[in-house]
Amino acid sequence: MRGGVAFVVGVATALSSSSSSGGFGVWPGRGGALEEESGFGGITNQGNTCYLNAVLQALYHVPKFRATVLEGAKLRRGFWRRGPRKPKDALAMVFAALDKNETARTRALTRSLGVDPREQQDAQEYLRVLLEHVDASEFAGSATTELAVTDEEASEIGANVSRSKHETFLDVSLELKSTLRAAIEAALEPELLEDKWKTQDHGYRAATRSWRVAALPSTLVLHLKRFQFGPTGVAKMTHPLDFPEHFYDYFRLGEHYRLQSVVLHAGDAARGHYYAFVDPRLDGRWLRFDDERVTPVDFARVRSESMGGTQVAAYILHYVKLDEPPPGFVPPPPPPPPAVQEEEDDDDDVEDAPAEEEEVEEVPEKNETVSEPTANATRGFRGYVRTVRDRFFTARDNNESAPSGEIPDEDPKNASRSSAPA
Repeated sequence: MRGGVAFVVGVATALSSSSSSGGFGVWPGRGGALEEESGFGGITNQGNTCYLNAVLQALYHVPKFRATVLEGAKLRRGFWRRGPRKPKDALAMVFAALDKNETARTRALTRSLGVDPREQQDAQEYLRVLLEHVDASEFAGSATTELAVTDEEASEIGANVSRSKHETFLDVSLELKSTLRAAIEAALEPELLEDKWKTQDHGYRAATRSWRVAALPSTLVLHLKRFQFGPTGVAKMTHPLDFPEHFYDYFRLGEHYRLQSVVLHAGDAARGHYYAFVDPRLDGRWLRFDDERVTPVDFARVRSESMGGTQVAAYILHYVKLDEPPPGFVPPPPPPPPAVQEEEDDDDDVEDAPAEEEEVEEVPEKNETVSEPTANATRGFRGYVRTVRDRFFTARDNNESAPSGEIPDEDPKNASRSSAPA
């Protein structure tokens, strides 16, 4: 059974390479010439290396990264025949084959990485392993992690104690939520630590940890936490997660990203197969990369297979940063604020609040009607009810007719006021 994790990265600009013939149809070529859809080369599976194959396809289709790898290889002519020992040279060997639209082989790369091709590995882990050997600036963002005591602890200490750390990240790991926006917002919310934080001067204190993004990369890798440890070991989470083709300002930095690739895992935590979808030119023409096989698909299939809810689900999403929103693009509305539940009207509270009644500085003349908008503008609906009721009972106590239009329901607790002497 083949194993590993496939994932794909998108492309922000047109590819540059030679054209080929034969296949499923004609596309504009990577160098401006016409190219067949089947011109994209696949990668041979050595047994359980589909996770590595998909990672390599993903990295190859990032133009800046591909150029960096191949330019470095050109400085060392002749290493192809010797079989490179360094991972960066072996990676260039794979990219050189893909650049010719050939089926690439990965034996030299797995040897240089010390990988047993018969064992299943994780794509996210080996993406990072590969990026350690080359320039990974295309995928690098920066963020600040802050530890801070809770408000209660700060009040007790008499100071806000915190500590910040600036760091570089290559991906963002997200808990599974119903939507991508909800998952990102959850990652940006402060998290209460299970264990107390040992401060320098105030001992162990309850604290929160928050993560704030300072700068986002050109190619954003979003890792969905599908595999989690449980009582019986590692389990796969199949919860569905909806993700958009575009997103705007999810990280509160005014950023605009377009979906470029989706990483899928088919199977459970013990075994399975991994493959990837990629839109190489950001023009909506998607491809399915599955080891040696490269086939065209439409976005409807990408979405239907990636949403989750079954044993086949998205594992990693890749978005490419765009300079500005496209014409006519409308960013999704922000989530509604939490509803504020108003207190119910309580006649007892109205009657037992003399301080509220004393706020009335001017009493209208007899039979003067105060309009509801005026009352609401000064003290709200509750104040309006109190004012009207006071004038009504005052008029009755003085043997005067009630002001027209002001006949509130009589409170049983105040019924005796109708018989009170003038």
